[in-house]
Amino acid sequence: MDPSPNPFALLDTQSSMPPPAPKNPLGGESEVGPRLSILNYAILPVGTTKSKRTNDTGKNEGQPDLRTMSEGDRKWLTQGSANVSIFNGNHWICNVPKALFVLASTKAGLLINAHDEIHLQADTNRSGVHRICLYIKEVANWKGDTPRRMAATTVHIDLVTHGAAVLLGLDMYTVHMHNWYIAGWKHDMASYEALDAICGLPPFLDPDQKAFRTVVQSLARHVRENSVPDKDVFTKYLATKAGLQTAIQEANTKHANWLRHQEREAQASKVSDQRLQQVAERRKKEAAEAGAKAQRDRQLEASIKEKMKTCGKKFTFEESRYWTRTRGKRPPTGR
Repeated sequence: MDPSPNPFALLDTQSSMPPPAPKNPLGGESEVGPRLSILNYAILPVGTTKSKRTNDTGKNEGQPDLRTMSEGDRKWLTQGSANVSIFNGNHWICNVPKALFVLASTKAGLLINAHDEIHLQADTNRSGVHRICLYIKEVANWKGDTPRRMAATTVHIDLVTHGAAVLLGLDMYTVHMHNWYIAGWKHDMASYEALDAICGLPPFLDPDQKAFRTVVQSLARHVRENSVPDKDVFTKYLATKAGLQTAIQEANTKHANWLRHQEREAQASKVSDQRLQQVAERRKKEAAEAGAKAQRDRQLEASIKEKMKTCGKKFTFEESRYWTRTRGKRPPTGR
């Protein structure tokens, strides 16, 4: 590995190349790679590639990962004179070999114009764009089969790098850092350095506002649980971050409303359970009464039949009523 202190210094590019092959359709004097190589991805006509959705692991279905390619295939991607120039607004930031960018990016077909240029928003952080582009060039020139992952530096630099990577369709190479930060902020209160970095990010550099929403929910929980380490310092800090303070208040208001809703739901469920219990008890009582009545009716029927066998045996008042109810007429004379 290059001993240079520059973490993005490219490795020696003078190593031997594969034997000549047909001309590169992307332009320049470089050669195309092996016919069945993953490099076939790199020669798709610009404008035909489609952006692929990236999940939380940074992996894109069907999207090649430079870090898993062979050294020879990676090396080929940096050869030739065809480059993509990246700008924020109209200010040039850097160039990237076109074959390398087309293969590595999920958005190449959407970003590269007819002049092989990419124009990002004017306020896009230049250092973030420069860092991610230098990284993929470093990976392409890596000697060996296992290029290193991008290492975390400071919160600000890592966030703007990931934001730029998302804009360029290169977030496969930065999402591990972003997820590491998100996991930490969910568990522990973010540092003031991290809060400064997050609050200073333009919304388009914080995809889905994930970093901001994560620290807001975490801080809101600490406020609710009264677990902020130094309340005075925290209060003074929030006074300088009106947007963050408002978001925390809204999060806690929403949480309080949710608690009230849960309480109402629990109360309604309790009332419903009580009603169901009352219905069950009533039905149980009715079933018991019906069983007792049926048992008594069987006894009366047996008694009546027994008395009918003997002349002059009179019915009791209850037996007379049972006779009338079940036969639909008065008991026989003398009964």
